[in-house]
Amino acid sequence: MKFLLTFILAFSLTVANSQKLKMTSTNDLVMDCMKTNGEGANKQMAIWVPYNFWEIVGEQMKASPEFVENIVTQMKDYMMFCVVDYTTSSSGINFKTDAEIRTSIKLIDSSKNVLKPLEDKEISEDAKRLLKNLQPIMAQMLGQFGEGMQIYLFKAKRINGKPTINVLTKNDFTLSWNTTSLNWKLPLASMLPSKFCPVDNEKMKGNWQYCPIHGTKLDK
Repeated sequence: MKFLLTFILAFSLTVANSQKLKMTSTNDLVMDCMKTNGEGANKQMAIWVPYNFWEIVGEQMKASPEFVENIVTQMKDYMMFCVVDYTTSSSGINFKTDAEIRTSIKLIDSSKNVLKPLEDKEISEDAKRLLKNLQPIMAQMLGQFGEGMQIYLFKAKRINGKPTINVLTKNDFTLSWNTTSLNWKLPLASMLPSKFCPVDNEKMKGNWQYCPIHGTKLDK
């Protein structure tokens, strides 16, 4: 359990520092998985936590393969999202509660299948323990934003035992609640080998097809 808390703490630190630190593979992944929305006083943020994330953090922490495999096995059945919906005013920050978000939040896959968040009774005991340990650490690391963050799990659709939504395969999905709609397009650039412009050999993102400067097709 102590190692699990350390493992989760690494996740919290990554999220907290993702816009401050020099990019690492973990930070790149967090930024790819983070979506924001809203203008003015009302804003929203959602972080998708794919099961692959635990593999990357485990590798960087030099965790035992058995330990990482255990967490990945627990989380492969779910799509996990950390959600913040808030309004700023002269009196401070007001966050939407779980009850206010849960009634409308839904996950829409590329086939237009609509999924609702799982209820507590539909989540395994291992996954519930993971979430129970994650929430207070997020609150401690992120301050007000951590306290206002809600975590939702959706059932991951599987084919031949593997989740259909994979960070390495072409796909897309949308998370929406109230008037907010956030879309993720896969594969994630942070999980692909970099490409290089054939004109000046400049390093480009792995999911780009053409150089945005020269318009030339990128080398693999």
